[in-house]
Amino acid sequence: GGTNTLNLLTGSAITGNIELANSAGVSIYPQNSGLILSSNFDLDYNGASLVFHTDQAGLTVSGGIIGGGRLAVAGAVANPLILSGANSFIGGTFVDGGNLQVNGSLGDVTVEASASVLSGVGNVGNITVTTGNVTPGNPGNVFGTLTSSGNGNFSSSGALNIRSTDGSACSTLHVNGNLAFAGTLNIHFENTPKIGATCTIATASSVSGTFAGVNSAPATVTVTYNTNNVQIAVTDNSDSIFADGFEGSP
Repeated sequence: GGTNTLNLLTGSAITGNIELANSAGVSIYPQNSGLILSSNFDLDYNGASLVFHTDQAGLTVSGGIIGGGRLAVAGAVANPLILSGANSFIGGTFVDGGNLQVNGSLGDVTVEASASVLSGVGNVGNITVTTGNVTPGNPGNVFGTLTSSGNGNFSSSGALNIRSTDGSACSTLHVNGNLAFAGTLNIHFENTPKIGATCTIATASSVSGTFAGVNSAPATVTVTYNTNNVQIAVTDNSDSIFADGFEGSP
């Protein structure tokens, strides 16, 4: 109970579950890189709040998070919080900074800070982007698919970041329900963009809205909005030599 802080140092090992009682607020600070937390978290009641701060280091949580409380993420984009397990808590997840990388399963996610990223190749519930970034894929699968079992909604302050080979393959956001776009589309090419190449960047049961801006330098792309998907096509390439600046700039 109460307000607590847990600092995880090199060699940290926790045996058994970590339980947050009614109205408990717990902040977890990974202090060293490479840590994996395999314990399960039990957010006993709706008032329980679990916050991961990744300012100093990232953390992989392979255990599951259950219960009725909420989860928040804050910190540095370069230090991801990686959720690789099955998580079934019902209080929602809020990305207030840093990089939440979902490679397992998770419920509803709200991205609500400009320096924040939702990434990964896992499955989540509804995705709401009030401000911040969604970047499908992870370092091991940069052209991977992030899946939503619900709806996706991007505000005018939201951004979808897509990696592409030369325009012929892309990472993808897949939404089982409705996908509403606004904000910005950022395309990063791993190789020299090929004029005429096309790929699908998003799929959904229905697509509405459009991006207000598209950043795809050094190429020029056209964006096509169809009933069930969004596609890009490379129409021009002004520079064949460029550096990879996407990873640190969501």
